[in-house]
Formats: sequence, structure tokens, C-alpha cells
Amino acid sequence: MYGQNVRTNKDYRGVVRSIERDGRLSIPSEFWNRAGIQKLDKVEVLLTVQNEIIIFAAGYGRRDYIGIERIVGNNKQISIPAEYRRVLGLKANVEVEIFLTAQKEIIVKPYNKTSVQNVRTK
Repeated sequence: MYGQNVRTNKDYRGVVRSIERDGRLSIPSEFWNRAGIQKLDKVEVLLTVQNEIIIFAAGYGRRDYIGIERIVGNNKQISIPAEYRRVLGLKANVEVEIFLTAQKEIIVKPYNKTSVQNVRTK
């Protein structure tokens, strides 16, 4: 179920999670800690032209996109904006891949089972 499939790359390590009915997403504590983000911190959530959602600490200084500010919940969950879910076709219980980059950004994108299977066979 949660986090069963792991994808690795030299830049990031990823897990698979499901989006809850109300749009919340549980991101592993390890990712929040490595990104330097604590519960109740403000973060920016933005959608890229590559159809990825990027989460980073508010005030991080990234200026190539305009994001929506969110607060990390007590249980380290974050609400993915409805507009982003609609654009990406992410409905309740849909699985997404979550990655942490070397730049301490958390990337969320639609889950593609074949990409995980290809990594496992290499």
C-alpha cells in the first residue's frame, strides 16, 4: 500500500502514496526533515509545465514559477491545491510518486507503474 514501490535515481529517491479524498497527501517525515521543513511551516506548492508539483520551503527564493502557499499539518500532511489535482487528473485514492531532489525540493507527480518496474529490472 503506502510506500511499497521505491524508485531510485542518482538525484532522488521516491515513494508511492495515494491522495486522500479531501486532497491531502502524506509525505514521508524523512523528506520533510531533509528539506528542512517542520510541521506548521509555510511551504510553496507549484505546478510546472512538466506536470509535476514542487513543494519547497516558503521564502526559498525560487522565482521561475508562481506557487500557492500551504501550511504543513500536524501529521506532516499537505493539501494539494484542487486546481493542480484537476489539471493532473488526480482524484481520490490515485497514486502519485513523491521524490526528494538534491536541491531539497519535494516533487509529486502522477504515478507510472512502468517507470518503477523498469528501474527494478535494471
